[in-house]
Amino acid sequence: MLALGGCATKQYTPDVTADFEQSAVVTAGDFSYHCKICRTDGTVTVTVGDTAAKGMVMTCAGTMVRYRFDGMEYEARAQDLENTNPAIALYDVFSVLRQNGELQAQKTQDGYKYQGTVPAGKFVLYQNEDGSYASLHFLSSNILIEFDPPTK
Repeated sequence: MLALGGCATKQYTPDVTADFEQSAVVTAGDFSYHCKICRTDGTVTVTVGDTAAKGMVMTCAGTMVRYRFDGMEYEARAQDLENTNPAIALYDVFSVLRQNGELQAQKTQDGYKYQGTVPAGKFVLYQNEDGSYASLHFLSSNILIEFDPPTK
């Protein structure tokens, strides 16, 4: 008697709704900075890690954006600010994907690719197999966010 055993295939359904925190480098043209990007309960927070803006915290919860820097706080309507603000742009991407992310997911060798359009322009988001993010590129504004692998 011959028994053949099958290999189990790891199933992963892409999930762009989960909370996360990852370090990243944001590049816009010739300018770049390190930051920490956090998504909690739908709110996106970007904390600048270097440059003259080190310590600045930008939080977008949809219609409002809050800035904290050097002991000062400022709040403004998102529609009154540049839609390429990283907190706003990230919030918009995850809002679009949350609505129909699985429909937009394309399997890649290392994970998943999502494409869409938000007010900041057309974007391409790459997600790793483990659910962490690899990169987010806004094609029309030439803004690239390269995520660091998550620390374990």
